[in-house]
Amino acid sequence: MSDDLVKRLRHDGWEAAERIEELEAKAMDNFQMYVDANEARIDAEAKLATCEKYRDAYDKMGRIGTEAYRDLEAKLDWVITERDETFALMLDRAQTAEAKLAKAVEALEKLRRRQDCLETFDAVVDDIVETALAELKGEKDE
Repeated sequence: MSDDLVKRLRHDGWEAAERIEELEAKAMDNFQMYVDANEARIDAEAKLATCEKYRDAYDKMGRIGTEAYRDLEAKLDWVITERDETFALMLDRAQTAEAKLAKAVEALEKLRRRQDCLETFDAVVDDIVETALAELKGEKDE
């Protein structure tokens, strides 16, 4: 073999060795990028799972909040209805009591008028009795 061929084979061998080293370095870089990408994927999946948990929790909280709001609204409606019914009942009782009081006042006024009549009657009777006694005794002034 000629010297040129030997030189060329050595040179090509060195170039091939350098190329292999470059390819190995690129392969290592690619492998590291794969490892980094895989770690990033795992991290992203974990974050996604966390986000989904938060989303589900917020949805649940929203449903609970809506349900609580509806329950509170229903209770408020019930309280207002009960209050209105209670006020209506109280008003009815007050009107009934007022009517009974008016009847009692009227009855007391009748009794007072009767008492006045009785007193007037007693006064008239007393006058008649006194006049009759005076006439019987002869004490009447004529």
